[in-house]
Amino acid sequence: MPTISILNGEEVEYVEVYDEPIHKCQFSNEYAYCYIATINPGESCMWHRHSQDSFYVALASCEAINRPTDKPEGELNLKAGDKWWSLYKAKDMVHQVCLPGTCAAPAKFFGVEVLKSPPVYSESPLGGNAYTLLDQFTIDRARIYDMTLQPGQSTGMHTWNFFATVLCLSDGELSTEGADSPFAFLGLRTYGQYKWVEGPVTFSVKNEGSAAYTAVVVEWVRH
Repeated sequence: MPTISILNGEEVEYVEVYDEPIHKCQFSNEYAYCYIATINPGESCMWHRHSQDSFYVALASCEAINRPTDKPEGELNLKAGDKWWSLYKAKDMVHQVCLPGTCAAPAKFFGVEVLKSPPVYSESPLGGNAYTLLDQFTIDRARIYDMTLQPGQSTGMHTWNFFATVLCLSDGELSTEGADSPFAFLGLRTYGQYKWVEGPVTFSVKNEGSAAYTAVVVEWVRH
């Protein structure tokens, strides 16, 4: 197992994120590697290395401790639904994350690495009143959208001409049309559900419930 020197001079062993047991792989292909990390109160993950640009969403609020090797440890004060990028492609990182035993509930993170450039991609951002392009999270490898459907609202028939990862951020009562709809077969209706989508796919989805439905769409772009 490789070792690395941390800030206090101690040598620690580390693994690749793919081998860290708390980071549980959800799906993997040549374009994406997706995992969910759940850390219980009083628990720490192993020291591990990230080397690919990664998009994250906090699935639970937490006050965790981040321990990088090259700087002092710091608090991660996160709310459920918080989003961020860690751009490890330019500079990899070895770190450890700990959750104090005083925390009332586990920390839970959704992460997806953006790997290979996709064979299907869109030159322009997705339109439609259900989608909001989040410019602050959009990089050269991916566009990030907030997808929101108010009660009774429908996207209408439209096409995703791209590859994407979709993460459901609320429970929802949905109906959908389109043979290849990402929302078919009761998919993406429960908080924390996710799906890898290989476009082009043409579909509509309607919120049949009494509360707003939200999801985040990560669109792979040519890079």
